[in-house]
Amino acid sequence: MEQLKELKEQCRELFHERCVVCGRYSRIVHEIIPRSHGKVAINLDNMVVLCNICHDHAHSVGSEVSEETLKLYRDGAKKRYANKSKV
Repeated sequence: MEQLKELKEQCRELFHERCVVCGRYSRIVHEIIPRSHGKVAINLDNMVVLCNICHDHAHSVGSEVSEETLKLYRDGAKKRYANKSKV
């Protein structure tokens, strides 16, 4: 579990504690593919930061937030924050 804790902190740092969808401040780390689906979840590329609102939406019934959509947001946020120091 220590590895998971460290990965979550790395994820927060990578995304500057900002939701990858809307940009709000957040410390919530969401797994794109849930841990319940296997080891793939214990991987930094499988994690994104989501605010409360976007996180709730991602878990809502009938949500249009798919794994592919979250990966697109993740990749866009990585590009935005590349080579930028945390403010």
